[in-house]
Amino acid sequence: MTTTPAHSVASVAPSDSGKCSQGKDKDSPRLMCEYCGHRTRLLWNLHVHQRRHTGDLPFTCQTCQARFAARYQLTTHLERHVDAAERRLRHFCTVCNVGFSSYRALYHHRPLHEEEKRYKCQQCDKQFAQAAGYAQHKRWHRQRIQRVAKDLTMESTENTANLVTAGQDQHMPSLD
Repeated sequence: MTTTPAHSVASVAPSDSGKCSQGKDKDSPRLMCEYCGHRTRLLWNLHVHQRRHTGDLPFTCQTCQARFAARYQLTTHLERHVDAAERRLRHFCTVCNVGFSSYRALYHHRPLHEEEKRYKCQQCDKQFAQAAGYAQHKRWHRQRIQRVAKDLTMESTENTANLVTAGQDQHMPSLD
């Protein structure tokens, strides 16, 4: 397998949009960073990566002057400067109109509205829309089993003690 060194593609202008002719398919050549050997199939990704080595940080936050190698890094950073209440208004559930501060939070909320629940308990057939609720439910089962086991152990210990005491009364002479 031959690799294409980064300097052989340096004449191609970097695209920060993430769209370039270099694809993610397995047949596309792996591009390699000439500084550290990092490999990628995306030309724009190689250019952004190499900016770590060169110190080229062309994207600047106008609020705090922080600098970034890629536009997406600046966009993520800008969220820090937005008021939390305003951020919450950016991602809305189309079913219940609840607002979330990130798309990820909205993504994890959506299963609550689905009729078919993704997570099904093997022990009691209860169903859950979210992994977190299912995990909490499984913990409840584990804790319940532990409580029952502890109760049985204590009961068994008490029964054994009672048997020993009863046996002493019948078979052992009194020391009085």
